[in-house]
Amino acid sequence: MKRYKLIILIVMVFSLIWTSSALGMFGKIKPWTLKGVDGMFVFLESLKPDLKGLESKIRTDVELKLRLAGIKIVEPKIGVPYIYINVNNLKKSNGGFFYSISCEFKQGVLLARKYPGQVNLAEFSFPATTWDRSAIGFGEVADIRALIKDLVDIFVNDYLSVNPKK
Repeated sequence: MKRYKLIILIVMVFSLIWTSSALGMFGKIKPWTLKGVDGMFVFLESLKPDLKGLESKIRTDVELKLRLAGIKIVEPKIGVPYIYINVNNLKKSNGGFFYSISCEFKQGVLLARKYPGQVNLAEFSFPATTWDRSAIGFGEVADIRALIKDLVDIFVNDYLSVNPKK
């Protein structure tokens, strides 16, 4: 069991290093991809059983931060942009969690190529991540919630930088 946990920790650290390298190679994700977005829904990936009771609290935390920033929350449906929250965790036997958290914004995009004949461009639109931030850590449930709030704060700041309140 200790070997399993060590492997998970190594994978989490490698993921952080790889993500940092990728961002360094491709440059900082630009907030201009958020310009003109007038509403979104929150998609929270299913949590592992040891965090199951947190789902409604995390959703409420995220939606509240968005609403307080003046961002409209809409009903989930195909084609509507959404903020995606994913929490992966490993509970230690003596308490606490190793965790990785990803906060992404996904919206419909079109491929940059010519389309044959008369086509409905909406049929060629598919959801893609146009903004993201992630973090890893070790701590308690409260630390997981706090880090999610911090990542959503970064999103809100980037969103408001290109969509100022009127």
